[in-house]
Amino acid sequence: VNVIKRMADAQSPSKVASIISVLTAVIYLWFLYFVTVATGLTIHLFYSIFTTFLPYVQHLLRQVHILPHDPEEDAVDWSDLTGDPKTKGKESNPHHLLIIGAGFSGLGLATKLKEEGLNDFVIYERDKEVGGAWYANTYPNCACDVPSNLYSYSWEPNPDWTHFYSRQNEIWLYLKKCAEKYNLLPHIKFNTEVKAATWSQDLAMWKIETDQETIHARFLINGQGPFSDPKIPNFKGMDKYKGKIFHSAKWDHSFDLTGKRVAVIGTGASAIQFVPGIVDKVEKCTIFMRSPPYVVPRPDYVVPKWQKTLFRKYPFFQKLHRACLYWSREGNILFFLYRLPTHKIMETMTRAYIRRQFKDKSLGDLMVPNYTLGCKRVLVSSDWYPALNKSNVQVVPSEVVALTENGVVGKDGTIVECDAVILGTGFEIQRGDHHSSFVCRGKDGIELKDFWNNEAAMKAYKGTTVPNYPNYFILLGPNIGLGHSSVVIMVENQLPYIVSALRYMKRRNYQTVDTKYQAFVDYNDEMQQSLKNSVWNTGGCTSWYLSKDRINTRVWAKGFTFLYHLMMRRFDPENFSFDEAQVEQKKDK
Repeated sequence: VNVIKRMADAQSPSKVASIISVLTAVIYLWFLYFVTVATGLTIHLFYSIFTTFLPYVQHLLRQVHILPHDPEEDAVDWSDLTGDPKTKGKESNPHHLLIIGAGFSGLGLATKLKEEGLNDFVIYERDKEVGGAWYANTYPNCACDVPSNLYSYSWEPNPDWTHFYSRQNEIWLYLKKCAEKYNLLPHIKFNTEVKAATWSQDLAMWKIETDQETIHARFLINGQGPFSDPKIPNFKGMDKYKGKIFHSAKWDHSFDLTGKRVAVIGTGASAIQFVPGIVDKVEKCTIFMRSPPYVVPRPDYVVPKWQKTLFRKYPFFQKLHRACLYWSREGNILFFLYRLPTHKIMETMTRAYIRRQFKDKSLGDLMVPNYTLGCKRVLVSSDWYPALNKSNVQVVPSEVVALTENGVVGKDGTIVECDAVILGTGFEIQRGDHHSSFVCRGKDGIELKDFWNNEAAMKAYKGTTVPNYPNYFILLGPNIGLGHSSVVIMVENQLPYIVSALRYMKRRNYQTVDTKYQAFVDYNDEMQQSLKNSVWNTGGCTSWYLSKDRINTRVWAKGFTFLYHLMMRRFDPENFSFDEAQVEQKKDK
């Protein structure tokens, strides 16, 4: 609408034609959006009905001997996985399963294990509470950029979200409530950080070293996620800086920013939230920016009481709301992965929107990205651009090269004196080992980061397993991240796959499972081929989606998340190798 108004005000002989063109584009975009959501909801409905009634139909057909009995459908008896809790974790009495991290991923898997009846597991969490990134990040205005009803477990809807986009504290309390409801807290060891994990081929188990103890487990699940370790740059002269310096993920609430001169390094997802939260209290805020992000308005609102009541009394409506959110987000992938012509329309309108946010034309031009919309994650905020317009805010279009005793030095020669430096520099997503806080050694003692270096990038089969690292599963592993929807959806798709693998092995008395290398190679070749022409690979930017060699290691290559759901519904044993009761056989010999 703003673009049309601007065109109407312009003195141009082609004014009418321009307005008609934009109106046509807008109508087409909304039509495509409507068709995507309507089609998706229709498919969703029939798929839900099919998957709900299929087990009952199959059971009936087996009862009358039309279908043969399928032993894979039988419940698994996990009762033999017991032992003295005091000695659990010893070499002679290992835990069946150890999970690293008590965030969305770790708690989600633990919930499904309890549901399966498998209780012999432990969760190691380095913080003193559950929540993962949603406990650790407490900077001002910290919130999720995915709607609340989509950024939550499908099996645990929350009718009491206070905002359409949830705040950090509310998400943390939601996870804490889930841990309590499903009785997960007795399984968690807090303030315990994993330092190393080493596979023992002789014992067919993992030896896990922490800052508290060393224990053994048959299976190791890495649920840390990509946003667990802050990226701390090593600027020249950093150790000589006399002011306060901290990362946004480790916010120092004891330091009062009131009246201070603050330098912010970075303009990513964290910075666009905490900068508006501090500009009114600081004397001056200088933002060092390598490249501007695309930031679109956040359609947030306080959830009215009637909606909470409706969702609480009639859960169907909350499920319908979630489904609508899901399919509306799925529609966005058409622009990013398949590069439809409408992508250019969206990009042009977004650029026009950004320019209209600034009275200073030069600042407006500075904040318009020079790369394709979607190349980096599109950010949502209604406070970012108004904050940049304030008189005490300065944007320096330069990366930082050094710190002095009193300030920050930009690559363009700009020197800014400041009392505090806040690092909005993101996380160690492309460090090379995915979980930079501990060393993981597989067969023959080979470290995972070295294996990935030999493969030229972080890779995993279905984003979950890696060859030569037996009994090891990664939650939110390589090429499972999203640029358009909720990663909780992807985690939920991994959980039944892992549980299915455990069930398959238990039935056959298998001790170890390892990915076949050729399956690993074929899968990742297919992923990279699918990403070859996507906006994330060819949009002309440098992002955390790409490795230093510009290999996309983060984004789900097929775009639509329901394709990942279909891929992960059942475990595929033909792509794995197994060892049967290896330890017992060696002991007998």
